[in-house]
Amino acid sequence: GWFGGEPLLCPDLIDRICGGLREAGLAFKSTMITNGSLITPEIIHKMKDQWNLSYIQISMDGAESDYIARKRYSRYCDEYHRVLSSVNEMAEAGIRISIRCNVDEENWDRIPDFLEDVKNIIIHKKKVRLYFAPLYGARFEDRGLELWKKVIAGRNMIEAAGFPSKPL
Repeated sequence: GWFGGEPLLCPDLIDRICGGLREAGLAFKSTMITNGSLITPEIIHKMKDQWNLSYIQISMDGAESDYIARKRYSRYCDEYHRVLSSVNEMAEAGIRISIRCNVDEENWDRIPDFLEDVKNIIIHKKKVRLYFAPLYGARFEDRGLELWKKVIAGRNMIEAAGFPSKPL
């Protein structure tokens, strides 16, 4: 499993490890947790053909305005839409995908904007699982219960956007 920080900062290291496993004759599958901003067509090819990636979790932060504010890019180059477009390419390549949308009280009111974007941009909806996850601090605050209620009710919004309600 590739995770921690941003694993796609070191694709050459993933190449080396997977190549070593392959040279040793070991059968393997891999998974990844990433923010998705460094995914390119070349990386998708590696994911499928060299890294044997069977599952990927993309972490998002809600609507584009929240995504930009929370990532704190020094120079923003529309990574938000590029990530969502990459989801289509990965789904087409047969990689199972979950989009984890991090939520708290600050971004919840803009979740409908996020859902409108994913509904319009992601074509292969049946191959993508989308879910809301309260940020760590929000899980345990006094208001956390109210956020959890919104997250549970949010499943209906996810289904209305065309995404499956059950895990892939």
